[in-house]
Amino acid sequence: MSNRILQINDLIRNELNNIILNEVDLPKGCLVTIIRVESESDLKSAIVYVSILPSYFKGKVFKLLVRKSKRLQHSLNRKIRIKFVPAIKFVVVADDKEQ
Repeated sequence: MSNRILQINDLIRNELNNIILNEVDLPKGCLVTIIRVESESDLKSAIVYVSILPSYFKGKVFKLLVRKSKRLQHSLNRKIRIKFVPAIKFVVVADDKEQ
């Protein structure tokens, strides 16, 4: 993987963390962390791996992220100034496979 793709992945992870923190109303006591981002080499799409704690919030928060994904994508497009911002897709990471 090229250094440029790694930098873009890191940029997406940081910006999306801030967007989720500021724009998504998470349940009280819930923690959502973006573990990693894997963009395709053509930057058409990116898989965003998230960890949700405690585990009983996983289903509810995942549905919330999927439902708000267009809004999150729009906010990400405004924050990142590159030619192609990948379309994001969320995947929940199991507790025992976080890295």
